[in-house]
Amino acid sequence: MNMSNRLRDRVQIQRRVETDTATGPTIVWTPIERRYASIVSLSAEAISRYQQIDLKVTHKIIFIGIVVLDIGTDRITHGANTYRLMTPRKGDNHKNSIYLAKEV
Repeated sequence: MNMSNRLRDRVQIQRRVETDTATGPTIVWTPIERRYASIVSLSAEAISRYQQIDLKVTHKIIFIGIVVLDIGTDRITHGANTYRLMTPRKGDNHKNSIYLAKEV
């Protein structure tokens, strides 16, 4: 099966923007782009393995092609769910971009 057939989740990529205001710093999440992705819940066993190396993740998010996101300033939203990126991009050559994320 073609991977593009399995990307059923329409997600929004957002970037953290911090501005100084009279009342102090304000954080705003600005929409950058909408893309199709596959959001996969990790098994309890996989979550446990990642916790052993002090990496708290709950999901794997897969995009087709190269999608470069910054784990410090970007996040993914899907409906009412928000995911914080926990690892830099992984992937197989130029076919997929895979991020490990934590639902927050």
